[in-house]
Amino acid sequence: MNDLELQELNQRYDQMQLEFGDPQFRSVYGAGDSQQPDTMFVFMNPTGRNVSTHADWLGMRAPWIGTKPIWRLFIRLGLLNEQTGTAIEAKHPQDWTPEFADAVYQDVTQHHYFMTNLAKCTFAGTIPVSNLIFREYLETLKQEVEIVQPKQIIAFGNQVSSILLGKSLSVSTTRQQPFDLQVGGHYYPVYPTYYPVGNGARNADKAIEDLMAILH
Repeated sequence: MNDLELQELNQRYDQMQLEFGDPQFRSVYGAGDSQQPDTMFVFMNPTGRNVSTHADWLGMRAPWIGTKPIWRLFIRLGLLNEQTGTAIEAKHPQDWTPEFADAVYQDVTQHHYFMTNLAKCTFAGTIPVSNLIFREYLETLKQEVEIVQPKQIIAFGNQVSSILLGKSLSVSTTRQQPFDLQVGGHYYPVYPTYYPVGNGARNADKAIEDLMAILH
């Protein structure tokens, strides 16, 4: 039932891409273990560097396809098999195939986590996404949480954490501290965490320190 519910939600994300995103790209969905995983990782929004956002891509559309930094982080956290990481390192973005993307996400599923973005709309570059757009996606993300039912949620960055929890938060003052998120009569612990890649790469070591404590 989970997969069918997620497919229906993904159709809504495609409609929202036309409203909020760059029309030359496609939206990106959540992916991984969708059956009560140990952890749901919530990032900000996809960009055109993800090859699954391209109109000619025929495979699954999921976070971080065709990129490397986040997979390096997950290797360090023990959340990805080393042989999968080695295969990712050997590939240029254009070398990713739908079959390889499926294999990477099979590895993700075997490690019992689910990856998603607060906003599923894609833009060409890394321009900041406004709080107004992120808030448009808040209810659909909560629906995603209710469908997936993770044991805990990692929210990356001040902006995502604050919008998800409905209060102004600074990751630097809430390290390894859980906050309750009520969705559909259930409470989920949410851990605001440093954004570990891109402009947040300077905080990668702090993110790993916190994630190691939270996850293990």
